[in-house]
Amino acid sequence: MTDSDTTTALPALTARERILRAAMEEFAEHGFSGARINRIAEAANLNKQLIYHYFDSKDGLYAAVLGEMLTSIHDSVDATSDIRDLMRQQIGNPEARRAWSRMVAWEGLAGDRPVAAAAERQESIHRQVQVIMRLQREGQLATDIDPRLALATIYAVGTARYVIPQLIDFCLGPEASDSEDTMAAWADMITRLLTRRAPAVRERGESTA
Repeated sequence: MTDSDTTTALPALTARERILRAAMEEFAEHGFSGARINRIAEAANLNKQLIYHYFDSKDGLYAAVLGEMLTSIHDSVDATSDIRDLMRQQIGNPEARRAWSRMVAWEGLAGDRPVAAAAERQESIHRQVQVIMRLQREGQLATDIDPRLALATIYAVGTARYVIPQLIDFCLGPEASDSEDTMAAWADMITRLLTRRAPAVRERGESTA
């Protein structure tokens, strides 16, 4: 099969999909305030008026990008069978994970506008906490772990390489943040901590000897 045959075999992106992909990269690189519709249109190779036709405004475009990401997260979370699946979601698909991590980092640093799609994102968090609670009921996770703290830890591991790569490299070695093996090892360590057996609760007066 020639290169041209391969290209032909691949489904062409629609204009809307091209805009969303370009916008994801733009928001990841520059945050909401620094993002420019002109650059998004240029990257998508489309007239910027088409962006307004589909999304009305930069706010609408930003919400649409987040919506696409949340849908992907929901699909993967709903299929989660164990804690390792949940951890792998944080280190898998580097392009989307990098964009998501940087977008939420920009939001946190800006602090001057309401968080977009707050209700939807809170629902996403709730669904993930429910998954962790289910895994605890199934005996896959230690029962003495707060599922909310467990999820926050998973998010921290997943976003760190894209938000504080220099600190990761200081801790784990040069270019560790770019190493899939190193990040997988870190995720595996957290997984082992979360899946350890909870210490048995002793009855009152029971000897510890």
